[in-house]
Amino acid sequence: MSYADNLSIQERRSHFRNVASVAAKDGVINNEERAVLAFVAQKWKLTDEDLRDVTEHPNAIEMALPNDRLACFQQLYDLVEIMIVDGMVRIKERELCTSLAVNLGFTPDAVDTIIQAILKGNLSSRDEKDIQADLIRKLL
Repeated sequence: MSYADNLSIQERRSHFRNVASVAAKDGVINNEERAVLAFVAQKWKLTDEDLRDVTEHPNAIEMALPNDRLACFQQLYDLVEIMIVDGMVRIKERELCTSLAVNLGFTPDAVDTIIQAILKGNLSSRDEKDIQADLIRKLL
């Protein structure tokens, strides 16, 4: 059972909308971002119909913040991951990511902490679960 199982469909759709918004903030969703979006959709157990609804009508999806702190962390992690996947952190993407981090109950510094942990972990070929475990200890 994953943390996604404990969230409502609205919370999962809201999460995906947020991640897709960061990906699209620069006006282009590239192949790397598409791959992360597909992974996020699968991880959060969204159907093709959910994806179609979210991508075709993003403004119709209301922001639904999970009550679970770990789910908020997972959402922030996904937001940062989509922001840095193309190797460039654009100002508009970072501003949106930081704003969403604050809405999720984190400080703006949490975004920097996650960026650094992901980049450092990638350089040393660390498993994503190990990176997240270290971040959870620091941020939660």
